Amino acid sequence: MHRTSGQGGRVRRAILPGVVAGLTLLAPTMPLPADTLTGYRPPAPRTTLNFYGSPGLIDMPSAGVMPDGEFSTTLSHFGGITRNTLSFQITPRLSGAFRYSATEGLNLAGFETYFDRSFDIRYQILQEREGGWWPSVAVGLQDFVGTGIYAGEYIVASRSFGDTLTVTGGVGWGRLGSHDPFGAPFSENRPAFNPNSTGGQFSADQWFRGPAAVFGGVEWQPTDRLGFTVEYSSDAYVTETGQGVFERRSPWNFGVDYQVNRSLRMGAYYMYGSEVGVNFAFSFNPARPAVPPSFEPTPAPLAQRPDRGEAPELWSTDWVADPAARPGLGERLAEGLSAEGQELQAFDLGANTVEIRIENNRYTAVAQALGRSARVMAEVLPPSVETFRITLMDDGLPVSTMIIRRSDLEALEQEPDAVGALQTLVGLTAATPTEEEDLVAGLYPRFDWSLRPYTRASYFDPDNPILMNLGVRLRGSYEFRPGWRVDGALAYRLVGNLDQMRVSPSALPDVRTSSARYEQNDGIALETLTLSHARPLGNDFYGRVTVGYLERMYGGISAEILWRPVTSRLALGAEVNYVMQRDYDLGLGFRDYDVVMGHVSAYYDMSNGYHLQLDAGRYLAGDWGATIAIDRQFANGWSVGAFMTLTDVSAEEFGEGSFDKGIRFSIPVSWFTGQPSQRAVGTTIRPITRDGGARVHVPDRLYDRVRAGHLGNIDDQWARVWR
Repeated sequence: MHRTSGQGGRVRRAILPGVVAGLTLLAPTMPLPADTLTGYRPPAPRTTLNFYGSPGLIDMPSAGVMPDGEFSTTLSHFGGITRNTLSFQITPRLSGAFRYSATEGLNLAGFETYFDRSFDIRYQILQEREGGWWPSVAVGLQDFVGTGIYAGEYIVASRSFGDTLTVTGGVGWGRLGSHDPFGAPFSENRPAFNPNSTGGQFSADQWFRGPAAVFGGVEWQPTDRLGFTVEYSSDAYVTETGQGVFERRSPWNFGVDYQVNRSLRMGAYYMYGSEVGVNFAFSFNPARPAVPPSFEPTPAPLAQRPDRGEAPELWSTDWVADPAARPGLGERLAEGLSAEGQELQAFDLGANTVEIRIENNRYTAVAQALGRSARVMAEVLPPSVETFRITLMDDGLPVSTMIIRRSDLEALEQEPDAVGALQTLVGLTAATPTEEEDLVAGLYPRFDWSLRPYTRASYFDPDNPILMNLGVRLRGSYEFRPGWRVDGALAYRLVGNLDQMRVSPSALPDVRTSSARYEQNDGIALETLTLSHARPLGNDFYGRVTVGYLERMYGGISAEILWRPVTSRLALGAEVNYVMQRDYDLGLGFRDYDVVMGHVSAYYDMSNGYHLQLDAGRYLAGDWGATIAIDRQFANGWSVGAFMTLTDVSAEEFGEGSFDKGIRFSIPVSWFTGQPSQRAVGTTIRPITRDGGARVHVPDRLYDRVRAGHLGNIDDQWARVWR
């Protein structure tokens, strides 16, 4: 793409805490990919997921990897131990997992059933090559940030023999070095598991220390669906057997598993000489939609202009002086764009150049919205118009302008490399503020509203692991000029038990630990009510001011400035907020707590869908620190990420969890339906919500609004420009 210096593609996120459960319900109905004659043919050897939700045998890891971008949920149970794991293949070799487990009868830290949250990370350092001799080799850290009850490290190798047999062997430390250790190769000193610790810290003082032991196993897959596994485990389950959770009689485990369809794998196992276990693994991939996008309408062929030499009168520019030209062409443009899910907000007509300003309400890929809009312009505009300027808008905020020659579109549409060729000829530049005279007549002011059900959930409370409210929410917005909006939401709880959440004691101001008190309201709750204004400030700067009831717990004023050149992968921003804590009844009043907080931020688009963000500043409890986040966004709108915050609050002051951290994901509705849509479902999962590192939730921060229409995102999605 030639560089001359959203709503443009911004996904509307509907928070749906039960999205994982919804995904699993789809699994049995998803058809298997098949070739013409033989049906289901997964890659061989196929990587299975173990009881920890990671590539492995039964209870031990292997050196395999999931397909790039694979997202999986596993549910496993044996001997009173239940594990629920979310796993994600971050890169082709790097993967991570979050686990929530329950051990019945463990009687630790005052709980008969002990609930635990833990994170894993692993990296495949060598990959087996077809016809080669080297095995795949992986190194992993299990429960490397948590209480440490499942803490263990390993180096493991796997080698396949043909399409059906895989042999695995490895060395483990921690839990994985507890049965028949051969010594301590690096250090004897390894801190013991402490159930009364705050947990959640990086346990680097444990990694690869203490006794080590060997483990291994064999996987045999005689058919495409059926598999058998024999495993020698190096986990002695010292804590569990010591508390009588189950009796470990043998290190050998045996299992059979079956691939039901491309998403669901299930297995049954005889474990440790005394227990029967089961494991269900549900796998999903952004590149493998639940419903193929076959329902998306094919665009009409690009309208070609008549030859200028044969019909010169049609190329006349006299139409510009016709007073009926603007309303007539505007109406036709609006109708054509509306059919493509684009809203025409403003347009400027010239004899040779026409600019339209559009709000993309349909396509996840901004490049597709731009391509469809250019086709409409070619269909509607007189032949004299050679240059198309298409400006992306996001709720009245101009984001970027694509400049394209009509003759390039006409010449390249049928070329073999039309996508790449067009990319080199298109210009992308910063958008200017919208002129009043360019606005579509009668578009402003405008009002929009919706009435929908909602769910709000809390996880990981040791007394009530899953709490949820169900109710109805009335939303409304009034936009009286581009970039000027009033937004509000009223909610009414119908049923639920979120009011049973713990109100945990805190050494800090209760800026988030008091959230349970906001769930005790039985009446109509004013969730948000804000007045906001956002606009480009020139020289690649954008600004935003928001005032009102910003979220359920806080109200005040927020101001933000963002520097984001349209052709740069780097962006810098700053935000300052003065907020007051709201009354528990979610009415108009405030409590006696206020704070000035804010951050300076750096954002970097690392290409290929990876985004890095660093925020440093002051948080809600008055603590100072920084948050780092990394997200991977796929071209079809899938997004998965993780974040952590470290501040000057000590682990003891923070309490359980030691510091704020979590994972988040968003899945476009089009992945489920096969039809283009801006809507998405997703959620953020925190192991624990405490007061340290807490931020106020300000709607419509600038970076997410402008990123969709800028260079990196459009380049990543450019393949869809002709679709």
